[in-house]
Amino acid sequence: MPTIKQKLAFKEVLNGSSITKAMKVAGYAPTTSSTTGKLTNTQGWEELTSKYLNDKDLAKKHQEQLNSSKHAKLYFDIDDDNKMIEDVCKKLGVELLYIKINKDKDGKTVNVKAPDFFFRDLALDKAYKLKKRYTDGSTNNTQVNIGIGGVDITVRK
Repeated sequence: MPTIKQKLAFKEVLNGSSITKAMKVAGYAPTTSSTTGKLTNTQGWEELTSKYLNDKDLAKKHQEQLNSSKHAKLYFDIDDDNKMIEDVCKKLGVELLYIKINKDKDGKTVNVKAPDFFFRDLALDKAYKLKKRYTDGSTNNTQVNIGIGGVDITVRK
């Protein structure tokens, strides 16, 4: 069963805090807070992630995040015809919302809905870290052996 501190820290993390900051807010000692594994490698943390970050809900959110988008503007010359603009939008993989001729009539502003890759990456990254499905690379000790022309090269990451 999760402790009160674990529950407080988990709530802070869900509200956007880093695990280190969440541990400090929850009342962990500064030295303990700097070693997040002391929280995330506990049975209580596992119970909290299983209960509040279950795989079904994560899959649903992942799908939403994979489709997240943002509004953006593209600018074209006044002489560019709308069919060409539509083709450009299609090739860029953005959804054309509308085309507006600028007030000074020297160009066209095209409003589009484009994938928000930055948000998608951040949201998925956080969920996978909480579920301990991968690391951020800071503790990754991967060794790869590569044979090139009879010479073995060891790469450690």
